[in-house]
Amino acid sequence: MPVRPDRRTFLAGAGAVLSAAFAAVLVRGQDGPADTALPNARRISVREFGAAGDGRTDDTAAINRAIARCAPGEALYFPAGRYRVSVSDGVERSLTPLPVGVHVLMEPEAWLLPSTADRVISVFIPLGNNTLQVNVDGQSLPPGARVEDEAWRNSAHGVRAYARPDYGLGASGVTVVNSRFRNLRHAIQTEGAQQWRIADCEFERTMLSAVLLGYSDAGDCLNMLVENNRFQQLGDTAVALYEVAGNRRGQGAHLTIAGNRARDYCLRTAGFAFDVEEGNADRQHHIVMADNIAEHSRTGLPHAVGGFTMGYVADGEMRNNVAVGAGNSNGDVGFNMLGCRNGVIAGNRAENWRGAGVNTDGSSGVRVTDNDVIDCGGTNANTPSIRLSYHFDTSDITVSNNRVLVRAGYAHVGPGAIAIGAIAGAGRSIRGIRITGNVITAPLDIGIAIYGTDSSPARDVTVSENRILGGTPGLFGSFAVHVVRSANGTIDRNVVEDGRFGIAVQHSRSVAIEGNQFAGSTPMEVGFEVGNSTGLIVRGNRASVPVKVPLQSGGGSISYQDNALGSPPRQ
Repeated sequence: MPVRPDRRTFLAGAGAVLSAAFAAVLVRGQDGPADTALPNARRISVREFGAAGDGRTDDTAAINRAIARCAPGEALYFPAGRYRVSVSDGVERSLTPLPVGVHVLMEPEAWLLPSTADRVISVFIPLGNNTLQVNVDGQSLPPGARVEDEAWRNSAHGVRAYARPDYGLGASGVTVVNSRFRNLRHAIQTEGAQQWRIADCEFERTMLSAVLLGYSDAGDCLNMLVENNRFQQLGDTAVALYEVAGNRRGQGAHLTIAGNRARDYCLRTAGFAFDVEEGNADRQHHIVMADNIAEHSRTGLPHAVGGFTMGYVADGEMRNNVAVGAGNSNGDVGFNMLGCRNGVIAGNRAENWRGAGVNTDGSSGVRVTDNDVIDCGGTNANTPSIRLSYHFDTSDITVSNNRVLVRAGYAHVGPGAIAIGAIAGAGRSIRGIRITGNVITAPLDIGIAIYGTDSSPARDVTVSENRILGGTPGLFGSFAVHVVRSANGTIDRNVVEDGRFGIAVQHSRSVAIEGNQFAGSTPMEVGFEVGNSTGLIVRGNRASVPVKVPLQSGGGSISYQDNALGSPPRQ
């Protein structure tokens, strides 16, 4: 089972205080001494080796002399100042790699300034068992420019462990804490790193992902913890795992991303706040995202953005996170498990994601439970509030005890809008979908939709014990439950309140529609609509409101028994 972080209890309604949370980001140095991460380490000051710290002098050589004098357990120390550095090895390395066990401590008003004249530059390269409390400013974002501007180019990295053993490949036991990074390409980038902790840091204005964790056949990325950090105005993701080119034998596993806050990420390219991008579920597994907040306020972007994404991950968990979007495009998704296996999306809050609040397309064995999905999706059949499938084969998905709310006045509702939908595209299949115990309150078109295809009907689908409310003004435009091209399904014990139309099953076979109730204060136009189907059973359903047409049949083999909706018409 995935290792679950022991975090504070999720606070309901946290989305309402996101902006205030960012305004109150702590400034390091106001809450204690700068050396809280290294209280007992002996300091080796870079000033003693000739570093000027005046923002003009190139201090690279002086700092490297100080690193050479540091022994394991000692800390390279930077008093207040601005230390300019440049490439020192003729390739891209700025400072000498930090030997195993050598730490770095920078005062709150001490900054490393990598030279923007260098094409590629990496500042700190830890080799293992290092603790870093640092400040790095790439300074390359022109005044008044925006992170998403194509004209902005930056190739500076704050902390990097990658490529070769002498460049930190496989470095383990590294802690980056109480640090600040801004105006960089990537703040932290690793390959083959293990047992790192990145905590209580501030990341602002990175050209691409702020924290980029890589693995390959040369080195696994294992047991990484990214917690309690603040991310703002990023060109791509806040935290990403990626597969480095190679023979594709490595793995990224047992990663925990917890208690972070990200705001206005993905400004320049498509991406997600916490993203696992490519690869194979056998090599990306046991990844936990818990108690994070992702807020996106930018609109009018020419690309999709999102809150939380796992792609091709086995045994992944998204728990107790908050994702708030800006209703930017049909591609925006709050919580996305694409092509995953045995995942959990539980206790989260998704709000204002025009593409979908939750998406499990192409996944198997995923549970979506106890989430709040508010003002998400709705534009058309491709963008349900909770989308279970569309482009890829999808199987064994459980959707239970979620609350889906689309409020009156939500801007992105169009014909065919769906609250919970499993839709098979051409040549794709849907199997083993269970939609149970959800509450849907939405002035949408359709409550729950299951759409198979002629060549591949949706098989073994259960829609049970859901409560579907028409909301205000109290009328669904279409059916509360709509099933097309399905086989061996069950629609039972659902309650439909204030809907114009009840349950429709078409072009299907062997579907049981039993024990459902139609209630509320608004008369219904049609209770059941069935057609071109065989082996359908409509039995034991009840209505406490007038139903104008109890059963509307378009032909086929239908058994209509013991229903209290009035007399069915002649067939």
